Amino acid sequence: MIDPAQPHLCVHDLIAVQAEDTSDVVALVAGGKRLTYEQLNASANQLAHFLRAKGVAPEILAGLALRRSAEMVVAMLGILKAGGAYVALDPNESCGAPVIPVAGFRGEGPGHN
Repeated sequence: MIDPAQPHLCVHDLIAVQAEDTSDVVALVAGGKRLTYEQLNASANQLAHFLRAKGVAPEILAGLALRRSAEMVVAMLGILKAGGAYVALDPNESCGAPVIPVAGFRGEGPGHN
């Protein structure tokens, strides 16, 4: 259960706490995709590990060029869990910055719809 005495928790920490308390409750519905708190947290954790291996860490900004979707929420949480910060970019525009391709990353475990 989320403890109101801990107001310092970040959104990715709150999702992790919620995943422990209510793992099977639907946390996200987007484009016909439904993720429970457990699935959302696990996907974000997998992406965070991937991003850390690619150099995302505290003080690192990671560009996020995705349309509104379940994948965008997973990416936002994954970047935060890796310790980085995300910068929202227009997915229709090229910014010329180095890109870590994560298009092939599938942070989906069993039970994803």
